[in-house]
Amino acid sequence: MWFSSCTGIRSFFSKQDIVAELGSYKLTSYDVSSYLPDNISKEDSLYLSQQYINRWKQDHMLLYLAETQLSDADKDVSKELDSYRIALLKYRYEQKYINQKLDTSVTDAQIQEYYTVNKDKFILEIPILKTRFVKLSVDSPNLNEIKKKLASSDENDIAVLDSLLFNSALLYTSYGNTWVDAISFAKDFDMDYNTVLSKMRNNYISIEADNSILCIAYVFDIKYAMQIAPLEYIKGSIKDNILSIRKQKLLHNLEKDLLQQANSFDK
Repeated sequence: MWFSSCTGIRSFFSKQDIVAELGSYKLTSYDVSSYLPDNISKEDSLYLSQQYINRWKQDHMLLYLAETQLSDADKDVSKELDSYRIALLKYRYEQKYINQKLDTSVTDAQIQEYYTVNKDKFILEIPILKTRFVKLSVDSPNLNEIKKKLASSDENDIAVLDSLLFNSALLYTSYGNTWVDAISFAKDFDMDYNTVLSKMRNNYISIEADNSILCIAYVFDIKYAMQIAPLEYIKGSIKDNILSIRKQKLLHNLEKDLLQQANSFDK
């Protein structure tokens, strides 16, 4: 047994060279090039190609040792393969059955009903906020006006704010009327969320960095950990839960139907 060395990267794309070999197993340049993504540099192609070849060598070395050193009984995997085939076919049929039978429409009323009945399942683990955030220089012009507009919900004020921040803001993030979790929000400050929230005064969070950069956020609304999550924040999750329940019901009905069909063969 032997392994050939890696040939130049160009041959991977231009020839059917055997770039690695172990016993009857052969790896061609076509196999390697098929693995590579499009539009990558020559250096990346060479690196990924060598990685692929190394993994191929390891896998087939292990396979070679298994085939040459295991007993015939240990190499007999027919039962496992048959069990895997049965499981795979069952899974594929169940997926086809679900795709044909599942009603994927979920109304707002159904979501509201699920939320009302299961509120105790939607306790927040971390705070969530509705907020706007801006990062700018501490000597930025119109700072007071920016802070004032940051807290406004008036469309004209928002337009003025956008104009003021166009040239002066280092970063401006408006989460609109959507909830954001505190961890994601605190990334704008480059701090942990507990520290950030501890700085909140009258709905404003203002933190000056060492490099004369000022981070300001206005919090329109906040829900803390251990409170019940608002419906709009978990609406997508509730829809997924409803569909999951429907899937389980379909599978349960399928199992009963299959048993009835199987029993009919005995008569």
